[in-house]
Amino acid sequence: MALLIVSFNKCSSNSQIMDNKESISKDKLKEIAYEKFGDQYSIHHNRDSSYAIVKKQTKTRKNEAFLSTSFFIYEMNGHNIIYQLVIHRGDVKWYDENLVEINSIPGIIKGNESMSTKSYYDVLSKKKLKTPGRKKG
Repeated sequence: MALLIVSFNKCSSNSQIMDNKESISKDKLKEIAYEKFGDQYSIHHNRDSSYAIVKKQTKTRKNEAFLSTSFFIYEMNGHNIIYQLVIHRGDVKWYDENLVEINSIPGIIKGNESMSTKSYYDVLSKKKLKTPGRKKG
């Protein structure tokens, strides 16, 4: 019976260690976000919280119709920024667990051009893509 209790306490300790590591990682992310964007940022984790998009949206001019978005993608386990960009007139969001969708609205649209352009960033391959290459999941 005592062995069972010791074993249970050991599992509990491992869980606490994992929670502490996760807490430290989130604190580090908030520290970096504050250094880059002050207190005007939002954090958006993917489904399993292994990556996060940190973004700040601003108007560069008072009468501007669209917001500009400064953002970076942070790898929680590696504790580092893997990609960053400023999108004038655009936004960024998770497309699926490992793919980030980057939307931008061009300034002057000619003829048959689209009102917005999309590109994608794959956090696993660390490459920017023109198409998602898979259905939204």
